[in-house]
Amino acid sequence: MTTRMAGLSSIAAALALGACASTSGNTPAKPVAAAPPPGCVSGTGSRISAPGECAGFGHSYSQEDLKRTGQPIASGALGLLDPTVTVGH
Repeated sequence: MTTRMAGLSSIAAALALGACASTSGNTPAKPVAAAPPPGCVSGTGSRISAPGECAGFGHSYSQEDLKRTGQPIASGALGLLDPTVTVGH
């Protein structure tokens, strides 16, 4: 029984030392780019170039944003993403 305990203690010590000796692989942080002003839309969806940093002001939502809402139609999804949007029939 003492040999078994000695063996288990050796394994536990080896595991503890191995965990302490491993590196976490941390890399230096990347610099954060300056964020555009709120409401700035950088792309218009057309080939017309926009002067300056913002092509226009407002909100834009990707297809993935719309799908994440779980709504089957765009009006329902837009209402969830932006409560100021109202769609009338």
